[in-house]
Amino acid sequence: MELLITTTFTLPLASTQRVLEFVKAQFGGVASIKTESANTDQSSAILPFRVPFNSLAALLDEKTRAIVDFIVSRNGQFFNDELAALLEIDDQLTSLYLGQLTKKLRKIGTQADGFRGAANWYSKRRSSGRTLLTVRPDVLEIMKATLPKP
Repeated sequence: MELLITTTFTLPLASTQRVLEFVKAQFGGVASIKTESANTDQSSAILPFRVPFNSLAALLDEKTRAIVDFIVSRNGQFFNDELAALLEIDDQLTSLYLGQLTKKLRKIGTQADGFRGAANWYSKRRSSGRTLLTVRPDVLEIMKATLPKP
């Protein structure tokens, strides 16, 4: 689910093109740019366009972005001790960071009940004395969309 945001700028026509070029350079993927003018005076033109916006990306700080990158690089399956090594913390403390990610996922409307809930965004099971975490496929897709395209 992609969140779309409408933003309106009131600018002189001469500045409008520079603003649109800036937005295209920053975000890419502009769906369309067309000029519609209600009158023949070009001083007020409407330039509609769409910019993809990933709301999870907007909520991530440096550490949670690194966690999302790690999860995506492991295709949604990883061991808890591997995440702890990435974060340079003890294994038991990864729950704090996974909890922060749970809160951010809830803010964008993803069903994430946390470690106590049945509908959590990840599941865990013990395997060979280690804890294997597996991210739900829908959440993994959201995370993939969060990262910049290579």
